[in-house]
Amino acid sequence: MMTAVKSKIAEFFFAKFGSEDSHIQLYRSSTPLFKGAAGTFGIMVTGAGLSFATTVLLARILEPGDFGLYKYVMAWVALLSIPSSLGSDQLLVREVANFHSKKSWGHLRGILRWSTRAVFFASVAIGSIATAVSFIFAVKDAAMRYAVLTAMVFLPVSNLVALRQSAIRGLNHVIYSKLLENILTPTMFLVSVLLLYFFFTPLLSPAGLIAMRVSVYSIALVIVCILLRSFLPATTFQSAPAYQTKRWRGSVISFTLTSGINTINKRADVIMVGVLMGMDATGIYAVASYGAEIMMFIIMAVNTVLSPIAARLFITGQHRQLQQITTISARVVFMLSFFLCGLLILFGRNFLLIFGPEFTRGIEAFVILAVGKMIHVSMGLSGMLLNMTGFERETAIGSALGVVLNVSLNAILIPVWGLQGAAVSTVIGGIATVILLNVRCADQLGIKSSVFYVFKVRPKP
Repeated sequence: MMTAVKSKIAEFFFAKFGSEDSHIQLYRSSTPLFKGAAGTFGIMVTGAGLSFATTVLLARILEPGDFGLYKYVMAWVALLSIPSSLGSDQLLVREVANFHSKKSWGHLRGILRWSTRAVFFASVAIGSIATAVSFIFAVKDAAMRYAVLTAMVFLPVSNLVALRQSAIRGLNHVIYSKLLENILTPTMFLVSVLLLYFFFTPLLSPAGLIAMRVSVYSIALVIVCILLRSFLPATTFQSAPAYQTKRWRGSVISFTLTSGINTINKRADVIMVGVLMGMDATGIYAVASYGAEIMMFIIMAVNTVLSPIAARLFITGQHRQLQQITTISARVVFMLSFFLCGLLILFGRNFLLIFGPEFTRGIEAFVILAVGKMIHVSMGLSGMLLNMTGFERETAIGSALGVVLNVSLNAILIPVWGLQGAAVSTVIGGIATVILLNVRCADQLGIKSSVFYVFKVRPKP
């Protein structure tokens, strides 16, 4: 039954792309992508359920101010992870896929060693500077001091876990990477929160929760290192490390800028609500933002699986097939996201009530963000395509306008419209970014990834 349904879907989507033989060939080649995306999506949905349960639990057992402080500090961790991770997670997916397909084991070992050292030292340095600056100039509250200090310990550990997960993705073992990221780690953290709540209540504070995250991610780091070593060919460890340091540094700069822009677009609203409206408003808005982020799960699942595939198709010159798979993926993602957006709008108030009656104050912001995420998804996969094909600088340049719009509008609209102003600013910044990336992807690759794409474009050689 499922095979017949998939065949009909494939026939419908492939009707625009040439002969019957090409339909069959493309269907067969894209089957692993859809299976992988379906498996990844299932894992991400399960992980979202675990994360949702944890967030609801924290919102229920913490005071709104403590919950807001926890989300506020973790938003700063996400922001600081941009320069400290050096964009190496995206670089590893592309380079590991590249070197593995070419059987260049020396370079594969080199990129793993170089990225690990660079990210570790960058994380420690940036975390130390951030702690010193916050203690001297900004942080006066004792609870916030402890939370910030613990968060800076968490920074290098979480970055190294993400780095190893990216290497596993580059080796095309996406499911294992997502199982660790979305199932094992959230489960351990949820269990830890429950243990704190029932047996160590005095430690149930923002700093205590972040310290528990440090413990959980330390265990995850050991596990992911063991997994990566088991997936790497034995010849990798027998080969002398080879480095392309100059090229990697150039890519790291672009990836870091792109990651920074994307994270600011995602986190600036939470941080600026905290600065301009206080911790209670931050907690309410963070829940609304969290709910709307569910819209991104579908495209994130496809992106995770499609990234190494896109890198390999581009390297081997299969541009037409890359266009076809991209178009199909974008259309499927949009249809599912459109349906999900309708559900979120219809049951948005009920969703927010799960966290508590006070969180329904964020319903307007929740609806604005949900619709904005749906439009964002409809713009397709252009950023990922540019990053995986060596045009990461285009991604950074195209994303710059979006982050400027986002931060500027947040500063202007939050004092005027409150939570709704933060939501509108974030939506406008995100949509501006993906429109520009779509244009750059069409110009540089001859590939259009928008769901509204109708006309054929000849891929560039």
